[in-house]
Amino acid sequence: MLAAAPLFAAPTPRVDAAASLLESERAVTRDLRALGIRACFLKWIDPGAVILNPLPSNARQVYTKLPSTGAGFARYPMRVVTNAAGDFGWATGRWIFKNDSAATAVDYRGDYATVWRRKGKAGWKILFDAGAPHAAIDSLQEAPRLEVLPGSGGLRDPAGKKRGFQRARARFASAVADSSGTPGALLQFGAPDISVLREGRKAVEGLVAAHDSLASWGGEVRLTLLGEFEASSGDLACEYGSWVPAGKASRVSGCYLHVWKRAPDGGWKLAVDYIQRNPRAAH
Repeated sequence: MLAAAPLFAAPTPRVDAAASLLESERAVTRDLRALGIRACFLKWIDPGAVILNPLPSNARQVYTKLPSTGAGFARYPMRVVTNAAGDFGWATGRWIFKNDSAATAVDYRGDYATVWRRKGKAGWKILFDAGAPHAAIDSLQEAPRLEVLPGSGGLRDPAGKKRGFQRARARFASAVADSSGTPGALLQFGAPDISVLREGRKAVEGLVAAHDSLASWGGEVRLTLLGEFEASSGDLACEYGSWVPAGKASRVSGCYLHVWKRAPDGGWKLAVDYIQRNPRAAH
């Protein structure tokens, strides 16, 4: 007698990598509810993690000094992506904040982008976390999309992969500083499914939507790299830094987070573009 075929195929390790990161995302929301903001993030951040406060700052130092309050904060992941090795990834989603966790009304809302790294028994830890507040009301019940990127395309030299990432980053920085500006640079360097987050407006996905959304946001900017994190597999990386308008004096400035992924053809594409404006100093 032939053995009966299983009704359901076992999950592949590739899918499991994204699913495990999604579970960590959901665990953060559970811990936010159970432990509060300060204790939750101290539990989940990597020792070298960075947040914008509003400038790039060591997350552990910031949260250690944060007083415990009765505020309520919740995150709802919408997209979760990991590399093929399953040890580096990012998530984008929506967040809500209540000044009083027991209240029904939401005081603030927005979108977020979080970069994660998995290290042995420590599991997934947050490397970089950024949020973009806006007033739009979105559904919080959508099923998250899981994605595992393809392998590194046969290039075995880690140094070569890093040089490729650095070249792409430098070329993008040159493009946003010239007449292309950010919208034009995204068309050149953005992944087809790029996620773009800005304060004051809903996150968008896709090159056309990103270009149209940013057409009125601003012109050329000069980027200054302040730090980066890279996957050991050489197929995912993120960078963060500061920006100012290019070629003219201005009181406007801000910070950015860029997540880059290596395409199957060996090129690097911008997967997440987050920019915030810093609060203007009082005069």
